[in-house]
Amino acid sequence: MHIMLLSRSEPKLMKVANEIHERYNVQTRWVAVDFSQGPEIYKTISDQIQDLDIGILVNNVGYYPAVQSFHRNTEEEIISTININILSTVMMSRIVLPGMKNRRRGIIVNISSIGCYRPAAFLNMYSSAKSFVTNFSLALNHELRGKGVKCQAVVPGMTHTNMIKHLEEDIPWYVGVTTVDSLAKFGVFSLGKTAHTTGGWKHTLQVCWQDLVPHTLGTVIISYVTRKAIGK
Repeated sequence: MHIMLLSRSEPKLMKVANEIHERYNVQTRWVAVDFSQGPEIYKTISDQIQDLDIGILVNNVGYYPAVQSFHRNTEEEIISTININILSTVMMSRIVLPGMKNRRRGIIVNISSIGCYRPAAFLNMYSSAKSFVTNFSLALNHELRGKGVKCQAVVPGMTHTNMIKHLEEDIPWYVGVTTVDSLAKFGVFSLGKTAHTTGGWKHTLQVCWQDLVPHTLGTVIISYVTRKAIGK
């Protein structure tokens, strides 16, 4: 499939686009856009992609504020968390859906987080935002039944990316961390087969134990893990 990349850094976009083109010989385009901004960015995005036959949309842009008590998060961190994790998922889905429904084919893949299953103290804004992403995705998939279009929520646990690089030394041994390649491979395998996946067996096990304990106790345990990870 041909690829269009959307992210903030144009030099990085150009680098990745060239790598994809050279390795797979597919067309690559990019749009440099800062998803921390408000609704005004989506007119530009819509104009750039309106003539494209989009078969798969992957909403993968993500951000979490400083891991600390909510009242210490700055106003900028709070607004960025909402714009990047929630608004981007909703608006990008809204942009591509009309075309997918007209063609009666397509899938929207929304990357959520295992943090959506239980409230996480010290990571409050992020886990709450990802709860929205998961619920939105599953509800949208139900709305799209019979229309040839699907929406999938991918709900992984910790994954080796730049987002958690500064935390990795403090992550407890019992928190399974997967690789990007493993997550991507499983995610592609699950396309069209399920509306909800953790992206791997390690993270599925972590979800299972949460279902075995009362909600309140699960919240206490998750918050302890979060606090342990930041060393506070």
